[in-house]
Amino acid sequence: MRKPLTSAFPSGHASAAAFTATILTAWDGRRSAPLWWTVAGTVATSRAYVRIHHASDVVAGMAVGTVLGMTAVRVLRRVGIS
Repeated sequence: MRKPLTSAFPSGHASAAAFTATILTAWDGRRSAPLWWTVAGTVATSRAYVRIHHASDVVAGMAVGTVLGMTAVRVLRRVGIS
């Protein structure tokens, strides 16, 4: 198994997955939220599973992506894109 040489903190894949899940949940509705978050969780978990990232990198990436996604939703709604 491969062991990460650096922490690569936070995980970009996890961050992008959480960001996308947040945006899609906001626009597609809450009924599809489990689908989007399952996909995001799978992407994020796979990064630690294949030992490309530490678990802390993945958790931080999910947190960053979620916060950025929530911010993007608020900004887009404020400018009239919904």
